[in-house]
Amino acid sequence: MSIGSIFKTPDEKFPARVIATDITILANQTVEKIIHDIKYAYHQTWAVSGPLSGASRTQDEQQQIMDKMDLVSLGQMREASFAIVTVIRNLCIELAGKEAADTVVPECYLQPAWDLTPVGTPGTPDFRVIVGVLKEAWVKPPEEEIEQP
Repeated sequence: MSIGSIFKTPDEKFPARVIATDITILANQTVEKIIHDIKYAYHQTWAVSGPLSGASRTQDEQQQIMDKMDLVSLGQMREASFAIVTVIRNLCIELAGKEAADTVVPECYLQPAWDLTPVGTPGTPDFRVIVGVLKEAWVKPPEEEIEQP
C-alpha cells in the first residue's frame, strides 16, 4: 500500500454534472433548431436567404404563388409567424440584449419580405393580395465594380 492510496475518493453514483451539461446542450440545440426552422420557412415562403440577399423568385413568380394561396390561411400564417418571431426576439433581448436579437432574428423577419397589398373585398372572389416590390431589408446591394488598371 502506498501513502497516496490510504484515503478513498468518493464514487459519484449519480452523474449530476454530466446530466446538467447534457440538459444545457439540449436547450441550446433546441433554441438553435427552432430559430433555424423559422428562418427556413420564412426563406422558402418569400424566396430569400437572409437580409440583403435578394430574392430567388421574380415579383411575377411570387404573385403567381400568392394567387394560389388560400388568403385566410396566409393571414393566419403571417399572424403565427409574427407572434413566434416576436417571442424569440423578446427572449433574445431579455437574455442577451437587443444587439444579439438583431443578429439572431432581425426585425425584418416580423413582416413579409415583399410589399403586399390586399385588393377587393375579403371573402369575395375578387379579393386578392398584390405582390409589390421586395422590401429594402431584403434587396441585395449592387456589387461594386472592380476598377481595371
